[in-house]
Amino acid sequence: MTRSASLLAAASLVVGCPSSADSPDETPSRGLPEGSSTWSGTGEANGFSFLVEFELVNTNGDLAGTATVADDPDDPFGLGEGSFSVIGTHAPESGKLAFAPTGWLQSPVLPIELLGATGLYDIDDGTITGQLRDWSDQADNTLRGGALNLTMSDGGGDPTPIGDEGESLADGSQEFSGTLQCTGPVRDVEGTLT
Repeated sequence: MTRSASLLAAASLVVGCPSSADSPDETPSRGLPEGSSTWSGTGEANGFSFLVEFELVNTNGDLAGTATVADDPDDPFGLGEGSFSVIGTHAPESGKLAFAPTGWLQSPVLPIELLGATGLYDIDDGTITGQLRDWSDQADNTLRGGALNLTMSDGGGDPTPIGDEGESLADGSQEFSGTLQCTGPVRDVEGTLT
C-alpha cells in the first residue's frame, strides 16, 4: 500500500465515509403502511359533517378497502350508516393518495352519492388530510365534497418504499383515453391528467 493510499484509508476511518442515506439527493419515503390499516375521523359534504372510517390494504402503493360513513352522534342529520368499497393509489415519495369508490356494500338511510377522496399522508403524525370528492351516481351529481381528516387507529406495517408504487400514476402529466357513460349514450373521451 502506498503512503497516500494508507493516509486515505486512515482518513476514511476517522471521519467516516458517507453512506447513500447521507446523500442530499435521497428523498425519504412518505409511504403509507404496507398491509392492513384502519383510519378513523371525520368528513364533510354539502355542509354536513359525519364520521368516516377507512379499512385499507396497501400493496406496494395500490390501495383497496372499505369506507364507512355514519352520522356523528353529537350532530346527526339522518345519514344513518353506509359502507362502500374503494380502490386507490398512493405515491410514497410525496405522500399523496387518491381513492375512488366502486360500489355500495350497504346503503345509508339518506341516499347520498358515493364519495372519492384525495389527500396527503403525514407519516410523522399518522394522519391523512384531504378532500372528499363528488362521485356521480348516474343522473344525480349534486353532492359537493369537503374536508377529510383521518388518523390511523390500527395497523402500521413498514412504509411503502419509493420506487415501489405498483400501479400508481407517475408524477407529471398523463394522457388517457377511453369511454364514458352517465345517463346518455356511451361517449369517447380523452384528456390529460396533470
